[in-house]
Amino acid sequence: DKFIDLLVHDAYFIQTRLLPIDLQNDLLRILSIFSPQYQFCLGRDDRRYIEIDEKELNRYKDKLLNLIIKRLNMGSKDSKLLTALELELEYEKQWENIQEQLEKTQQKLKQTLEEREEARRRAEEARRREEELKIKFAKRLLKLGFTDEDVVKETGLDIETIKKIKDDE
Repeated sequence: DKFIDLLVHDAYFIQTRLLPIDLQNDLLRILSIFSPQYQFCLGRDDRRYIEIDEKELNRYKDKLLNLIIKRLNMGSKDSKLLTALELELEYEKQWENIQEQLEKTQQKLKQTLEEREEARRRAEEARRREEELKIKFAKRLLKLGFTDEDVVKETGLDIETIKKIKDDE
């Protein structure tokens, strides 16, 4: 599964459909406390907090479920744990910002490299066209009877290129 491949931490997965039906029911009952109806935000946009009030707690007659709920509630009252959670949220936010900035920088770099390559290609094309024009001009000058040295002065081509033009003609 792609989701599992993307996980970066150790995890356990329970394939509930492979469990006997009574264990499936027990597991689903225990997992029900993580239902969205118990999640609250405490003024934040995250859903990491679960609060089950005493009335809800009394609704469960299951000892294991009661124990789990009490432990979860104790964790939400532990200031050290809440501070650690807040720090984790802040780190995640900063990490996301860094990742976003990195992606933007990578996109800008890619765009800059593409623009540089396009400019290099255009410059090369301009040099090639300039060379072709110089050669055409040199051919005309040679047809008009200019000396090799005069053609070199007028076109900026080297003497070997002028001789090659003459040989090709």
